[in-house]
Amino acid sequence: FHCLWRVLLWVQVDRKLLGLSKDLFICSIYLSPSASSTHNNSENHVLEILENEISKYSSEGFILLGGDLNARLGNLYDYVDNEDDTPDFSNLFKDRQHSDKAPPNKFGRLITD
Repeated sequence: FHCLWRVLLWVQVDRKLLGLSKDLFICSIYLSPSASSTHNNSENHVLEILENEISKYSSEGFILLGGDLNARLGNLYDYVDNEDDTPDFSNLFKDRQHSDKAPPNKFGRLITD
């Protein structure tokens, strides 16, 4: 596993364990709200690091990202449509109701671009 600033944690699961064609890389992430007194300015760079690590690990296997990014998405999608041979879970999410009625914030726009 790989951990960054107690904000970003990666765990690799062997493909054989899950019956997949490639290993699964699970990332757990927490970003405190930018207006919070616990917000660390180094967290501003975590999304850039996360993007680089997703690029790195996606060449080796499947990616599962979970956690709390404190990102307001409004009506933006919070998943990526099926690409290549990635297992398709999109049918689980497309018809759900968004509880986030506020417009997207900075983190929300960054993660959906």
